[in-house]
Amino acid sequence: MKTAIFDTNFWSYLALSGRQREFESLEKSLNLQILLPPSILLEVTRTVDATTRVNILRVMRAGNRKKMRTEADLESEELVYEIRRLRPNLRRIGASTKRIRELRKFWVSEIWRHCISNHEELHRQLVVSQQKDIAELGAVQKNHKESFSEWDVNKVKPSGVTAKFPSTEERLRGLVDFNREYEPWRIENLFYYKKCLSKVDFPIAHGDGTVADWCEPLIKIKDFLGHEEQYFSFWLEESKVERMPRNWLRWAVNFLQPFRKLGAGNPYDAQHSAYLVDADLFFTSDKRYFECLQTIFNEGVVRMARPVLLSAKVDLFLKEIADKAQKKF
Repeated sequence: MKTAIFDTNFWSYLALSGRQREFESLEKSLNLQILLPPSILLEVTRTVDATTRVNILRVMRAGNRKKMRTEADLESEELVYEIRRLRPNLRRIGASTKRIRELRKFWVSEIWRHCISNHEELHRQLVVSQQKDIAELGAVQKNHKESFSEWDVNKVKPSGVTAKFPSTEERLRGLVDFNREYEPWRIENLFYYKKCLSKVDFPIAHGDGTVADWCEPLIKIKDFLGHEEQYFSFWLEESKVERMPRNWLRWAVNFLQPFRKLGAGNPYDAQHSAYLVDADLFFTSDKRYFECLQTIFNEGVVRMARPVLLSAKVDLFLKEIADKAQKKF
């Protein structure tokens, strides 16, 4: 059995085509296990037209398809395992994991069960709650695109990129070597988790499903963040890409996107990347996103799904899916 993830655009085209029964038959004949990341569900929920939105959700929910844990859960799990390996003294013993179980049940089961009946509410919440994040990422990626305008888009390889810390950052003196080149995925995750785990209300109350919620019952977050030299060493020296492939993929997709595409869908594409570790194939009709993934796949830094570019025409993409799913790699 092969596992596959289909990008949001595929589900939109399939719903509009009215040929979902034909696809379900193909799915069964190929013995294809389709994985459904919640990031795909959330992107569909942003669809403006309510009728179209519901039709896509119905098509996605049909069949025996596996609902995935959220990417924040999966990425945090990588972090927890790596902390336990490198800092076993930070492992939390005996803490309640009730919050984790509740969140996991919501993302794997409840949100899918109620996504149609609550689609309007979900739509309103997402448009409001993620507007700021999308705008911020858009600004960062636009600046990134301008900064690297001289780079040859066809020769940019994530594994070959390095970066230095600005020597003007006095607060980092003694924590980093200003003369050394570091892998950017390490730098990005260092600051990303410092921000995500340093919640002002932690550990009394969290927001809805923050990274801290996934980590706090399993590791001593305050101790992890509190020893700055050890924290910087963890990210810049000790952590391994092969043990944190989802976190590396998130960085790689975010890094490559501005060379080929800038748009409101970029944050979702980066979220989808966390699930590439779990699948054999990833189907999309987004040529620029496909090119980003193909570049990453060709490098072979981490094991990930093979990206497949589909036609936007249903008559063609059903055959393309069959051809790729049956092919031996």
